[in-house]
Amino acid sequence: TERQLSIAGTTRDIPPPFMVIATQNPHDYYGTFPLPESQLDRFLLRIELGYPDGSVERGIVAAGGGDDALDWLEPVVSAPEAERLADIAERVRVDDILLDYLMDLVRETRDDRALSLGVSPRGGIHLYRATQAAALLSGRTYAIPDDLQSVIMPVLSHRILPASGQGAIPGERRRIAKNVLQDLVDRLPVPV
Repeated sequence: TERQLSIAGTTRDIPPPFMVIATQNPHDYYGTFPLPESQLDRFLLRIELGYPDGSVERGIVAAGGGDDALDWLEPVVSAPEAERLADIAERVRVDDILLDYLMDLVRETRDDRALSLGVSPRGGIHLYRATQAAALLSGRTYAIPDDLQSVIMPVLSHRILPASGQGAIPGERRRIAKNVLQDLVDRLPVPV
């Protein structure tokens, strides 16, 4: 079942908030394997962090790495506060016209000839929820098209596959996915 963890035959409930953070090194897959699409689809967002700025990286290097290199980090939100914010985000209003726009974007990925796999219903749900969260982070209790457009890449780009023969080179799949999504955003009329 969900929200449980099993280790060595012992199952434990995982208290909220539950989140999985995974890392991927796109340049060296030695000893690792790419996740299948069905597993990638379970991740709400895919965020590219890139390299830290010079002063931050200098601090990381000077600390020498290891577990103690992160001792200076402080939480920005407590677990109960994260739950409270998630509850508030679920109540952010998404008008029907914006939902129709979201659904048009999702359906278009399924019909696009540049893709062999479009966005799943779970991807649509995640785009909806991320749109609500983006509105909340902007201080609003209602979502606007800018909220949806601000999260479309991190929510959808890992859920679609280029047509066969494309995207075999590492990084190429992600570039093609972003281009297709940007084309859809540029092409579909934005609700007013």
